[in-house]
Amino acid sequence: MKKIFQQIQYPFSFGISSYVHDAHHDIFKWISSFGLLPTEESIQRYHEEKYIWWTARTFPFADKEGFFLVGCWTTLFFIADDLIAEANEEENNKTLERMKHHVVDILVHNKMLLMTDEDGFGACFSDLWYRIRQHRGVEWQQWFVKEMLEMLKAWQLEAKLIKANKGLNLENYIQMRPYFSGGNVCCSLLSLGTEFHLSFYIYKLDVIRQMLLLAIRIASWANDIHSFGKELDKEGAENMVIILMKERQLSLTEALKETLAIHNSDLARLLELERSLPFFDAETNKELSCYVKSIKALISGNHEWVLYDTNRYQDTEQVMEKLLT
Repeated sequence: MKKIFQQIQYPFSFGISSYVHDAHHDIFKWISSFGLLPTEESIQRYHEEKYIWWTARTFPFADKEGFFLVGCWTTLFFIADDLIAEANEEENNKTLERMKHHVVDILVHNKMLLMTDEDGFGACFSDLWYRIRQHRGVEWQQWFVKEMLEMLKAWQLEAKLIKANKGLNLENYIQMRPYFSGGNVCCSLLSLGTEFHLSFYIYKLDVIRQMLLLAIRIASWANDIHSFGKELDKEGAENMVIILMKERQLSLTEALKETLAIHNSDLARLLELERSLPFFDAETNKELSCYVKSIKALISGNHEWVLYDTNRYQDTEQVMEKLLT
C-alpha cells in the first residue's frame, strides 16, 4: 500500500503545527463534554485516528485560537461523517436530517441549542459557532454558512442516491466530490485558522476560486485512494477508484492509475494558476503568497496525515495487498 500511496507526490510540504498536542488534549475534553465520545471504542478512535493531526498538517500556519476552532470543526466533522457512514439506511436518514435541522437552526435562524440526553451534536455545534462568531466578521461568517449548507445539501443528495441504489457517474462525481468531502468548508476555514490581511474581494477572484476548487479536488482524489479499502464493500459508497472500475470496466490497477492521472492533471493546473497570479502591490502580494501556501497545505497535509499519523485507512492496506498480489 505504501508504494501506491507514495505515488501521490507534491513539490511542496509545510510541516506540522506546534499546537497539535495541546489541542488534541483540549478538544478531547471539549467534545467529550457534549457526550460525543460515549464509548471506550469512540475514545480509542479519537486517539488512534488523530483528527487533530489532520488539522495540524493541513492548517500548519494557523494561530493558536484559530487552530483550536478549526480543530473543533474537524473533530465534529469526522464524528458526524462516521455516524452517518456506520448507520443503517433508516438511521442514516434520521441522523442526517437531524444534523441538517441543527445546523440550519444555528447558522440561519441564530438559535442557541442546549445539551440534551439524546443528542449532543446540536449543542456542540452551537457552542462552536458562538466561539467562531467572536473570532471573525460578518463577511467571513456568510461565506462559512454558505459552504456549510452546500456541504449538507451534497450529503443529502448522496444519501438519496444510496437509498435509490443509484450511483453518480464520473462527470457528476467530479463536480460533487468537493462538497461530499467538506473540502469547500475547509477553504473558508483557512481564513479562520489564520488572519490574512487581505481585502475580502481577493477571496472572490476567479483565479483564487479556481485554486481553492483545485486544492479540494486534488485532496479528494488522493483521499479516494487512501479510503478505497474502507469503502470497497460499503453499499452506495462514492469513490473515484470504484466508479472508474465500474463505469469503464477497469481493473483495480488501471483505475488507480487513472485516478492518479486525474489527480496529477489537477495539480499541474493548480501550479500553473499560481504562476499566473496578478500583482497588486508588494504588501498585498506578500500576504497573498502566505494564503496560497495555506491552500497548498490542504493538499500536502491531507496526504502526510495518512502517511505518518492516522490509522483511519488501514483497511486499504489489507485490501490492496489482497487485490494487487
